[in-house]
Amino acid sequence: MSRTQILLPASFSLLILAYLSVFYVQEHEKAILFRLGERVVSDFKPGLHVMTPIINNVSTFDARVL
Repeated sequence: MSRTQILLPASFSLLILAYLSVFYVQEHEKAILFRLGERVVSDFKPGLHVMTPIINNVSTFDARVL
């Protein structure tokens, strides 16, 4: 196997994993982190955050409605 055949799928997989791991909370939003369906964290400050994909799920909603 050539080196390109190994590096291309590996780098593509890492890019997808990085894309699924990062989420952004805007100033007017609230975010709740769920781990396997249970609420874990709910006090995220605005900005860029990292989570574990597949196990964790983040729901954001507009805080101006509350």
